[in-house]
Formats: sequence, structure tokens, C-alpha cells
Amino acid sequence: MTATALPAFPQTPHPKMPNLILPPEQLADWIAFMLSLRDGRQPEARP
Repeated sequence: MTATALPAFPQTPHPKMPNLILPPEQLADWIAFMLSLRDGRQPEARP
């Protein structure tokens, strides 16, 4: 999945999955985490 598609994924309904409602900051953190898994690197920690 691309970085462009990731913001839409948790906001799109999927059968048998809960609806996720994330504030913009948490959504950005989730996207960074997902991309870090794909790239095999650790996400940057926030202070």
C-alpha cells in the first residue's frame, strides 16, 4: 500500500472490521508506523 492510499484505508468501511475514527495526529502516527513496517525501519519517536 502506498503512502497516498494509507490515509483513506482506516476511514473506509471494511466487512468484519471495526470503524476507526482517528484524529489527524494519530492518523499520521499510524501511517508512519505502517510505512516503517514496509521499509523495515523504526518510526521516529515523538517527544
